[in-house]
Amino acid sequence: MIIFNGKRLDLEHFSNSECRIKDLDIKEENMAELIFETDVDGYSINEDLMNLLFVSNELKKVLRNAKLLLWCMPYQRMDRKCKGDIFTLEAICKYINWLEFSEVLVVEAHSDVTLKLLKNAHEIRPILKWLPKIKSMINFSENDCIVFPDKGATKRYSNLNLGNNIYYCEKERDEITNEIKKVCIVGKGIVKNRKCIIIDDLCSKGDTLFECYKILCNNGAKEVYIAVAHCEKTALSKPFFSSDSKLIKIFTSKSNMSLEHKKVEYMEVEF
Repeated sequence: MIIFNGKRLDLEHFSNSECRIKDLDIKEENMAELIFETDVDGYSINEDLMNLLFVSNELKKVLRNAKLLLWCMPYQRMDRKCKGDIFTLEAICKYINWLEFSEVLVVEAHSDVTLKLLKNAHEIRPILKWLPKIKSMINFSENDCIVFPDKGATKRYSNLNLGNNIYYCEKERDEITNEIKKVCIVGKGIVKNRKCIIIDDLCSKGDTLFECYKILCNNGAKEVYIAVAHCEKTALSKPFFSSDSKLIKIFTSKSNMSLEHKKVEYMEVEF
């Protein structure tokens, strides 16, 4: 979905899937927003990327510009060249740069590669602002635990002052299938009978967070919470979203979905 100056882009589809887009309400200062709707059937991020081209073109015709807010950066998990695969994030960043928005705001980028490849880009990191609120909401004490589910999250958040008891998970993947084979937890102290908040930037299929959740439960965690900037619909099928699990709540934004679920609490993102 694309929002322009607070209103959803007004479009219709022809029978051949092409779009008819209504005129934009262009002002002196403008904001275009891209929301990655993983919970909408038939949604295509590729179509929205094409529609950004039409928005950019209209702005240039009247000598106006706009900021671009990427609620969830497309293709950001493909942030390096892998054998046999195209480095798609690089191509998408080149495309966005070519559109020439005055500034690009990225909500919780998956890695610093995104920010290096985009021009005039700045990151918005909502989790850092959410954590004090979340800790207050769940009565988080100094004895409770912060957990990073993998090396990526550890690198991203471990240098921040998030509490006394910090743990991280190390995982081993199958080189062929990329499936998680083994997970172990590393840290000082214990998680038994304590509340644990798992922190990461995104939850897609939920495999990494589920493995982390299981190992916390096996070590006697009292309650488990998750704080991620982006959560996709596919994660809701994991067993830790069942009513009898120790996962009490996942705190996230509406960058990827807006489905109502009793274990999902949507947090505001401040700009």
